[in-house]
Amino acid sequence: MSTSSATKYEIIESNLNRYFCIILLILGTFGNTCNICIFIRPKLRPIPCSWYFLASTCANFIALYMGCLTRVLTTFNIGPQTTIALAIYCKTRSYLIYGSLSLSIWLIIGACIDRWASSCRNTRIRSFSNVKIAKRVIIGLTFIIYLIYGQMFYCFNGTYDSTSANCFTLIYGSLSLSIWLIIGACIDRWASSCRNTRIRSFSNVKIAKRVIIGLTFIIYLIYGQMFYCFNGTYDSTSANCFTISAICQWYNSFALFFTYSFFPCLLMLIFGSLTICNVRRSQQRLTPTQNILLKMQNNKKKTPKQMAIMLFVQVICSIILSLPISIQNIYSQITINNEKSYDQQRIEEILDTLFVLVSLMNSSISFYIFTLTGQIFREELKKFLFCKFRIPLRSS
Repeated sequence: MSTSSATKYEIIESNLNRYFCIILLILGTFGNTCNICIFIRPKLRPIPCSWYFLASTCANFIALYMGCLTRVLTTFNIGPQTTIALAIYCKTRSYLIYGSLSLSIWLIIGACIDRWASSCRNTRIRSFSNVKIAKRVIIGLTFIIYLIYGQMFYCFNGTYDSTSANCFTLIYGSLSLSIWLIIGACIDRWASSCRNTRIRSFSNVKIAKRVIIGLTFIIYLIYGQMFYCFNGTYDSTSANCFTISAICQWYNSFALFFTYSFFPCLLMLIFGSLTICNVRRSQQRLTPTQNILLKMQNNKKKTPKQMAIMLFVQVICSIILSLPISIQNIYSQITINNEKSYDQQRIEEILDTLFVLVSLMNSSISFYIFTLTGQIFREELKKFLFCKFRIPLRSS
């Protein structure tokens, strides 16, 4: 290993952490702020899916700043300076990022289930697509996700090595939360498309709020172990976070796989497909008279349909951005006992950093996805801007 080679790898990783994260911070701060302003508007508040999007945006904010801002500060040698401070930093940062990323994903899953329920023919299923249930699901998911990651307060530790602070174990609490919020939105759209009135009843704002609260609780509960599994110590002149045992490493890899990457993606695909099938079946069974009535009702159902389109594009992007980190995680576990050269180790570390940043893109791009795919979102954005800055609206 030459000094020039080591310096080259450090420069590449430092530039990735600095410039990539600055771009994500700028785009994400603007986009997430606009998301919050739009989804709290009166026209979107009665829709359960919008509550999942709103909660997912809040989780994305946590993931964005804990995942990107801390990396940027580290490149300027701004970080914890004592062993105790490093331990607190590693545990808290890892816990919040793991939990928030997972929660965001699971809230989107909740939205998918809500859309499926609202599209069901069964009235019992449709009844679950409402705001009351959405709020309960959000609370429950939040509790479970953060409970799962609570082990990070034990499993994560930190040492100083080289010239900056880095985490050895990937940190995805907030991303997991973001993904599960998207899953919640998928379920909401499925419920709203069901013929079963019972399933459709679950697609409402009340249920969406409950799901958001539940998801937040569960995701951060899962990642609570980080306060035990992660810690921080000094070695040489820089700080690194790492898990304190092999058991903690395997647990975090397992939790990441099932709360952020593979399992959430599978659920989003399932409920997204069920929603599409419900909509197609309902259209095929319509008589000519019913088709006329359907056209007359299109304006009333325009907003939920637009939300469904926004959701499906968000699901596709979430799957694409979350898969690389899961593949990398599987590879790391399979090759953990293999002997690797210095160059191979550093290249894998750079790829780890890149895949983490790709995952964090989930926390920055939702606003731009909604703007490109949702006409109702663009309309509400225009109304918000015109009202905020008192710009006269031209009539076309």
